[in-house]
Amino acid sequence: MTGKIAQIFIAPTAESRLLPMSAVRLEAERGIVGDRYHAGTGSFSKPHPDLKLNLTLIEAEEIDKFKRAHDVDLGYGEFRHNIVTRGLVLNTLIGKMFSINGIRMKGIEVCQPCEKLARSLHPAVMTDMMHRCGLRASVLGSGEIRVGDTIETGNIP
Repeated sequence: MTGKIAQIFIAPTAESRLLPMSAVRLEAERGIVGDRYHAGTGSFSKPHPDLKLNLTLIEAEEIDKFKRAHDVDLGYGEFRHNIVTRGLVLNTLIGKMFSINGIRMKGIEVCQPCEKLARSLHPAVMTDMMHRCGLRASVLGSGEIRVGDTIETGNIP
């Protein structure tokens, strides 16, 4: 099973707007260089310091479904995840290894929507995106990834 990176975003601090990037550098156990999770200031950096939650992914298909259901014009970056994917069900990666451009990662847990996201986007985020709001992952290797890269799953050591 494979997917693709549709978009990449970083936010230098927990409160800053996400910036679109065409390519980023990943650093093992820290995440995307220049992002809030790499700096240890992301909202989920401190509550789970042992889990190394340094990358967030979300499916473009789930965002598109939400936008259609509520007739809203929202950009992918407004959902505040680092990587927007296409063609892959991210919940299937919980507890599993995957790779992007040869960089190993591990799916740790489902991203659940929060009240803050619901306030900034739409109240239905809390119900409609429950169990569909993406994946928190650990970055186990270093290197560069870019929009269009393939996300490989299965038989990743």
